[in-house]
Amino acid sequence: MKEGLHRCLRARTSAEWLAAFDANGNVAATRYQTTQDALDDPDLTRPGDVIDAQVPALGPVRWLGPV
Repeated sequence: MKEGLHRCLRARTSAEWLAAFDANGNVAATRYQTTQDALDDPDLTRPGDVIDAQVPALGPVRWLGPV
């Protein structure tokens, strides 16, 4: 089963899969992102979900919140 799923997924590019999911309307999907990219993605963050702070030893930092 796992190999069959892999074969099916490899049949399209990620852009093709995302377009198909978007056209369906019932599939929540996005491209793979680094943590930093995700913290800047408006589809993944809402007000209060990401905390921006000034840490004396590090400078400006961001993390998931609220803490």
